[in-house]
Amino acid sequence: MHSRPDRRHATDYLHNTRLFDSNLDHDYSRVRLIRKILSCLFVLLIIAYAGVGRDLFFNSNLSVGADDPIGAYLVYVRCLIGFSCIILVWFKCALESSRKIFPWIFMPFGLFILLSTMWVDDPKDVGREAIQFSVFIWALFCCCFELGSIKVFKLLCLLCGASIFLSTVVAILVPSLGRHSGLEIVQYSHAGRWKGIFTHKNTLGPWAAICLFLYTVLLLDRSVSIVLGFTVLACSALCLLLSESVTSIVMFIFMISFYLFLNLRRIATPELFLVMVTSVLIFAVLIPPFVSDDLFQIFGRSSDLTGRTDLWSVAIDVFYEAPFLGQGYGLAGGKIFNGLALALISASTTGPDSGYLITILETGIIGIVLLFTPIIYCISCGFRQCTLSFKRNNVTQAALCIALGVLVLAFTEGTAFGPTSSMGSLCLTWFVILLVAQVESEKRKRAHYKEQNA
Repeated sequence: MHSRPDRRHATDYLHNTRLFDSNLDHDYSRVRLIRKILSCLFVLLIIAYAGVGRDLFFNSNLSVGADDPIGAYLVYVRCLIGFSCIILVWFKCALESSRKIFPWIFMPFGLFILLSTMWVDDPKDVGREAIQFSVFIWALFCCCFELGSIKVFKLLCLLCGASIFLSTVVAILVPSLGRHSGLEIVQYSHAGRWKGIFTHKNTLGPWAAICLFLYTVLLLDRSVSIVLGFTVLACSALCLLLSESVTSIVMFIFMISFYLFLNLRRIATPELFLVMVTSVLIFAVLIPPFVSDDLFQIFGRSSDLTGRTDLWSVAIDVFYEAPFLGQGYGLAGGKIFNGLALALISASTTGPDSGYLITILETGIIGIVLLFTPIIYCISCGFRQCTLSFKRNNVTQAALCIALGVLVLAFTEGTAFGPTSSMGSLCLTWFVILLVAQVESEKRKRAHYKEQNA
């Protein structure tokens, strides 16, 4: 017969139990606090690298050559926020766990552009851009893997919605700041078009296209309140249309079409789905060559893409000057390209207005292979989740559509892949989300497999 525990043992047991529970509560509170801080740092990371709102205080298009009080410290602010994200994740996780979220697949490109300072004409500028790229990618991986794909998706929805809402308010109430004045140094023909809190209408357009797509998906899935959803939807549509960014409109049409394509696959029979895909491909290949000029006239544009084709021909000539190593990362083709563009087509420009051409001009064949290998891998991760599994994943579907939309955008916009540009930090994040979602999916499968075999 067991003896009854005395009062002293009972008191010690209760004390130890409460101490254990209090330690759990303390750890849980600490983790929640770290996640909240990391969420704020992630949003600040995107804002700082994209320079959201900086042109409300200093418009570089109006003051070329003048001292930029924001740009002088922006590099340090970006690196400070990035290192804060990295250190915070290190503080929360063990060193071994931190190694698992190191951006190994993007680091070969980061190392290459850092080493390129040894052979380019402007090593200081290239080195600065290379450091900012490496810090951004590392911090982005830390934030995405620690917060998770769903949390990062929600934060991007809030950031895009707030940015577009503020852009609409500024464009309507303060048109001298929110619209092109026609007095800018470059492209004065854009007078009256909306640019919101961004530098240029071609920056507002992609942000608006992504936001319009995101909140369309959220409303279809009933994941956001109707009032908030339709308010942001209306602001996004206004910014997209009144910025008159044709590439952004095409980007939105592509994203929403591909989203419908993914969902149609789940409800249509395989035979019907094959017939529809084949019909669309035939239409896309055979019809546009006969009506391309009419399509451009609908958007008020010419078939030379507002002079871009002339710049592209110059870029191809410059490419052969350094086909393997490039002119230098972040130099947009360098002095050679700018000089030839001015001499041959009398165009004063900062690049060939194509993300693909800018990448191959700056980093050569080696650089573009090192950059697009991880990008293609991230997209393949998204395809595996969306096409091989019939279980619906809204975050992965939306991220895949936007990632493919970024590839469409990059044909005629040069800032899609550079994290220090006005769109690059937002665009690159969607590729990392696809990778993180794949890792999370594999973890869930392994955990489910262990439970079944336990």
